[in-house]
Amino acid sequence: MEDERRRITEQEDVITAGADVTLGQLLRSDCIRREAAAAAAGIRLDLERGIARENMPLKQILFQDIFCASRNAKAAPCLKDGGTACYAAAGENQMNSVMGNKKVGISACSQACPVGVDIPAVLEHMRNDKKLEAQRTLMKYHPLTEMVCLLCKKCSARCVRNQQNQSVAAEKILHWLGADIGRHPEIFFIPPSGDSGKWIAIEEVTVAGLTAAYYLRRMGNHVVIFKKKEAREVLSCLGHSLAEAMEEPLAAYMAHLSFMGVVFEDGAIGEKEPGRLFDRQLSWKAGEKAAQGTAELQNVLEEICLGVRTAGRINLDFGLKSYLEPMGPLGSFRFEGVEIPPAQWAKPSEDTPQNTVIREAARCVNCGCFGVCESRTETALFMLETEIHTSRRVIRAQDYFAEISPWKKWEPGEEAICLVIPKSGDFVSGCVCDKEIALAYAFLGKNGTIMDLRMAFGGIAPVPIRLSEAEKTLRRSGTAGMCAGDEAARIMDMAKSRIVLMKKNKGKLLRMERLIAQALENYLNSLHSA
Repeated sequence: MEDERRRITEQEDVITAGADVTLGQLLRSDCIRREAAAAAAGIRLDLERGIARENMPLKQILFQDIFCASRNAKAAPCLKDGGTACYAAAGENQMNSVMGNKKVGISACSQACPVGVDIPAVLEHMRNDKKLEAQRTLMKYHPLTEMVCLLCKKCSARCVRNQQNQSVAAEKILHWLGADIGRHPEIFFIPPSGDSGKWIAIEEVTVAGLTAAYYLRRMGNHVVIFKKKEAREVLSCLGHSLAEAMEEPLAAYMAHLSFMGVVFEDGAIGEKEPGRLFDRQLSWKAGEKAAQGTAELQNVLEEICLGVRTAGRINLDFGLKSYLEPMGPLGSFRFEGVEIPPAQWAKPSEDTPQNTVIREAARCVNCGCFGVCESRTETALFMLETEIHTSRRVIRAQDYFAEISPWKKWEPGEEAICLVIPKSGDFVSGCVCDKEIALAYAFLGKNGTIMDLRMAFGGIAPVPIRLSEAEKTLRRSGTAGMCAGDEAARIMDMAKSRIVLMKKNKGKLLRMERLIAQALENYLNSLHSA
């Protein structure tokens, strides 16, 4: 294995480069220059830029960090390094991401939320003017936001924007969405289409039981709640002002549960139908915290969490699908929204305009990193769809380099063995750059037509970005009379929907366009010289 780590081996379709082979050795290798020209160009450009050295082993490419001039210029740690501020968002950002950010951990607001709502995911949907998706995401975590969010406010108290100007009013956005959910039971509380055949009894009406009832019924279970009572009785263990604020939304929520098929019965279990069997019987005692003298908002939030967890566990026990789904990895931003002043609203209401909510959601920075992947070698390996072999597994470069600090997920004792690089064959490939931006490309032509191609950018986002839509557009295009500049402009116009400009990095788009044109020009010139 030691020998394997130090060798470059050419096989029929791939080149195996050992993890301990130096970049200088790779650059001097005939087979790398001939069959993996993009990787060779990437290495050369990294050496010229000074972000790599000839004696650096190839495995170091797997451990390269993101580049952010704002982060490197500050003594205090940024969000990525465990701090509470993003210096790129607040100041100089000409060289930072134009594709949004990538989260570097659990967002501060989600960590603070007692119910664990993925608040940035909700706000992301609102930024994109997708209210229904925002509401569906919110309901995956808990259905009582209208009842508790305005009273809680822990999310905005922990917002990282407190360090710069003023926090995002996340609790008001969640309340506004929850209130709108309550006005549309025909969308969010419809009876399930399927029937699990399972019957669940909840012995008494409590906040935990009412929360669990929603998720249990949603998955097609039959839910019966005994010892029926009004909302004010459920909340009677709380202080008067707290109970009064929660009563109306809780009463509406209980009505919505009835609408979706949850049954409320007056008596206790067994009074009307002795010997009736249930698949599961749940019991939470009302007023238990009050008897201990500790009833408060925190207890209500804990009950909501308990209800969500219990329902999830039971659904999975019954073989039913989970109702929580992960979000995508990159944040989508109208980044100019960060400069918008905080929304001026005393309390969200039915009359609060949706664009006010969207503008406030646009102020969120997603607790993510706006640095960029600067390594040209990494970008080329990503484009070439390299395989990374470790002592424990094989990882695709597309998966590995799609994360920030992916080495942090390595198992104890795991070591890099080699990289398996597919040969470019008849593709015309290379890598071009402009300061921190790199474009790795590969074009395959036949009879004056682009039959296949790959293009991947580095330096425009925290991870390399494949230009998949542009590839589809150029595939099967004729090269006769093709103008590289016009095609590059067309590709950049297509990319506008994914572009997220920061305050000072608009010029980066023109540099990207020039690199696309340069890559196309290189390919067209190769046809003329063939």
